[in-house]
Amino acid sequence: MKKIILCEGKFDGAFMKILLNSLNIQDDEIKLFDIEEIPKDKRMNIETTELERFISPRNNRKILVKIENGKNYAIRIYSSIMPYCAKEINNCCLMIDLENGDAKLKLEEIKDTLKYLRRANPLDISTQEKSKHDHLHHFDGIIKNERSLNVVGNFKIIFFKKSLEISCKIDKTKDSEAQKIEKIRKFISEQEIPQFLSGII
Repeated sequence: MKKIILCEGKFDGAFMKILLNSLNIQDDEIKLFDIEEIPKDKRMNIETTELERFISPRNNRKILVKIENGKNYAIRIYSSIMPYCAKEINNCCLMIDLENGDAKLKLEEIKDTLKYLRRANPLDISTQEKSKHDHLHHFDGIIKNERSLNVVGNFKIIFFKKSLEISCKIDKTKDSEAQKIEKIRKFISEQEIPQFLSGII
């Protein structure tokens, strides 16, 4: 089954790739798509094209990790593509930082963003917290057509309770890229993240 995972930035993508490898998912089964690597004058329609290419039965990749330009953009893009992805592959996940915020408030923000973007054909979501970790929250959700109440699909959300950087003890200003990657790798191993997320990712 194919999966789409959206996250905030470059090192969230690195976290996800290390995690997936630890779950015995090979590099040739993973597609990392970082919008920041695409020149701004070539970004129009590129995300839709990338999604359609990934979802195509001819594409052998199992997991698409979309790296967005920050939390707000990740929420907006996730809310925009969630109904389409949930319907087409029924396996769409968002991973963002809470930064000590309230998970319920962040879920309401996602819900409000979805309603705003889909106001011509309104959708509603309901969520339920499924599991907790010292560093992470996991919620499952259902998307419904607000008028007919028909289920469109399912989705998942993973929150870092604080942030990836805090959990991994990354110093944004002093650590080199290699040091950041190594700290992410150490965190995933020591905190038994594969065991926690194996049934979610």
